[in-house]
Amino acid sequence: MKISVITPIYKGQKYINRLISMMYSNYMQFISKKFNDISVEYILVNDSPDKKINMDKHMDIFNKKQKSSILVKQKNINEGYIDIEHYYMKGFSVIFINNHTNSGIHQTRVNGLNIASGDYVMFLDQDDLILKKALIKLYEKATQTNADIVVANGYRRWDKKYSPLYKRSMAQSLVSKEDVYIYGTDMIFSPGQCLIRKAVIPRDWCKRRLTVNGCDDFLLWLLMFHEKRSFCAIEDKIYIHNDTVNSYSSSYEAMERSFYAVCEFLEQTDGYDKKKIQILRRRYALKSK
Repeated sequence: MKISVITPIYKGQKYINRLISMMYSNYMQFISKKFNDISVEYILVNDSPDKKINMDKHMDIFNKKQKSSILVKQKNINEGYIDIEHYYMKGFSVIFINNHTNSGIHQTRVNGLNIASGDYVMFLDQDDLILKKALIKLYEKATQTNADIVVANGYRRWDKKYSPLYKRSMAQSLVSKEDVYIYGTDMIFSPGQCLIRKAVIPRDWCKRRLTVNGCDDFLLWLLMFHEKRSFCAIEDKIYIHNDTVNSYSSSYEAMERSFYAVCEFLEQTDGYDKKKIQILRRRYALKSK
């Protein structure tokens, strides 16, 4: 069994060392709990190709921190639209993908997904954090419930202050209710708090690109509801979402454009309920007044 974690990198080289160490700490939790048949694959996808990233240097720093050369470079691959570097040890690997052109967060996530070999995937943003027990807790819940997507609780960090994503269990239970997403709001703050069964990620989401950054994760949940996938939640606070003034989630104008791009995407999706799209458009129009 393998878990793939995918992180788009956009002018985010400063985060790489922390991210790799964080993911390795999560992998070591599986080892300490005798889950020896679980491997973790960490995929970093650089969407600022004009900013050259020397991954060999980052891996040297990681290996020195571990006091051994545990991650060894295996191969370089040129796929035409991406370059791939693969660093490997038994049970844990780091894959670095460099987009040849700036592709946006949706396509960048899909580029990582196309390379991922895990049974489960997580899409983690470069400036967000997961605690060292995050993957093992999400995985245990996924195997216990056979759910297609498991959603964790966590914290929002703003100006060095922390607040729970879900203050009450009732609020978190709404992550599995499609009507709330249609009539109300997106109940999942970020895909970084989720473990998703790779096999159920909708083909449309993988093959068609959302034209405006911001709501590709919201689109993913709507398509998964459309395909009758199962959601469940755990109350463990194992994820930290860092809000900044520059983030898309903090920009109403950018999110509005992306939201309407989601509606246009759904209108071209075979079998998607047109009434749901009308409701989505109407409630966002009321919100913007």
